Amino acid sequence: MKTLIRHPAAYAAAFVISFTGLYALYHLAGPALPLYYAALANSVCWFFGLFDPSVSCESNYLLYDDVRELVVVEGCDGVTFVLLILAAVLPFPATWRHKLIGLIWLSAAVLFVNWMRLAILSAVRFYVPAGFDFVHVYLFQPLMIAFTLAIFFLWLSFANDRTSEI
Repeated sequence: MKTLIRHPAAYAAAFVISFTGLYALYHLAGPALPLYYAALANSVCWFFGLFDPSVSCESNYLLYDDVRELVVVEGCDGVTFVLLILAAVLPFPATWRHKLIGLIWLSAAVLFVNWMRLAILSAVRFYVPAGFDFVHVYLFQPLMIAFTLAIFFLWLSFANDRTSEI
């Protein structure tokens, strides 16, 4: 029987070390993060502006008729899920070509799905505010985890089909 990883404990340790290091680097980027949050908020605001002129944006705040707001902050940005992907792919025994393909496509997929999540959360916050907490905490948190895990498993099948046992 072919195994993907000869030493699962070593892979797990490499994953934890990679994630910890990447997360530390993420926090070192502190001064630049508000710009990223504002860019996310502004892109969602631009999208809503196509349909509803009542939506506006100030920095990382999405506003609806200046009554309701959605704030894009750490945790809303999708970066943690990208870091999980990076930490899972980098120590995996695959060729660097397959790792690079995985990192690019998986990161793009996570960031796109996160942008969609922000757009949907904004719609719920603005138009059905009573449902926001449920959708934000109980629906999208597990869905983002499941999506990240699912696309990683898809990449594993891609990398495993093209990588000999290491």
